[in-house]
Amino acid sequence: MKPVLVELKMMNLNTILAPVYWELIEPKEGQFDFVLLDELIMEARKNEIKIVFLWFGSWKNSMSSHVPSWIKQNQEKYPRAKDEEV
Repeated sequence: MKPVLVELKMMNLNTILAPVYWELIEPKEGQFDFVLLDELIMEARKNEIKIVFLWFGSWKNSMSSHVPSWIKQNQEKYPRAKDEEV
């Protein structure tokens, strides 16, 4: 994102929307990795650009595609919601 943020600043833009996916932040249960997020924040600050984070934790557009695989693969520990038809 470094070169992109520089270009955005040159275009006089001051705010970006950036998606954040749960699976990238917690790739394994209980193991968090904020390196990419921290780097994006640092570069945005250097270029005086504000960030609006779009948190895709569990659901987006009616699908749970952003849930980490360790949740999807353990339905016993993390059961799916059920309605009266299931």
